[in-house]
This record gives sequence, C-alpha cells and structure tokens, in this order.
Amino acid sequence: MTWMALYVLLKFWLPAITAAGLILKAIMATRRFFLNIKIDIGNWANTLLENHMTHIQESIDDASKSVQELSGSMKIFATEMTEMRRDFQDHTRHDDRIQNQILTDLEVLKVMHEHPPVTRAYAQAAPEEIVPTGPDEAIL
Repeated sequence: MTWMALYVLLKFWLPAITAAGLILKAIMATRRFFLNIKIDIGNWANTLLENHMTHIQESIDDASKSVQELSGSMKIFATEMTEMRRDFQDHTRHDDRIQNQILTDLEVLKVMHEHPPVTRAYAQAAPEEIVPTGPDEAIL
C-alpha cells in the first residue's frame, strides 16, 4: 500500500466516519436532552402528586383520629344510655308501685267512706243510746 492509496482511503473514509460520529453524537445529545426533559417532567409530576397526596394523607390521618375519638365517645355514650335505661326502668317500676299503692289506698278510703266502721261502743248500745263522747268516736 502506498502513501497515495492510504491518502485516498483516508480522504474517503475520514469525512464519512466524522459525519457518522457527529450524527451519532447529535442523536445521543438529542436522546439525553429528551431523557432529561422526561426525567424533569417526571420529577415535577412526582412533586406535584406528593404535595397533593401529602395533603390527602394528613386529612386521612386527622379523620382517622377523629373516628377513633368518636368511637370512644360512642362507647361511653352507649354505656351511659344503658345505665340511663336501667335507671328509667327502675324509676318506672317504683312509680308503678307507688301509683298502685295510691290507687289501692284511694279504693280503701272510698270503701271506708261508703261503709263507715262500727265501733264496739256503737255495736253494743242500742241506737237511741249512741252519743259520741269525743273526736275519736265521731262518724265521718
């Protein structure tokens, strides 16, 4: 191979290899550029989503705490309602007994008023001899 043949080969292949290298470098730079844009957009979307999700997560945590507090309050409320129901039933039973006793006493008074009791002094004496001697013996 002569220097002239080498020169002709270099004259032909060197610009072709240089052009191919520049094209490859341009493709790599373009790819890197679009990849960086894609990464930047992904990071921006991730930050946006994280900010949005952080707000939602805080709301969920607050709601969870509120539900737990409400659950505890509802247990206390249910216990108090059970005690109140029991107290009300006891009061109603007691009130029913008292009302029954009052009605019984009223019936007894009504019967006593309709049929006054006969005392011994009145029972042994004749009707014309009956003279009350004190407030104990007065007929109602």
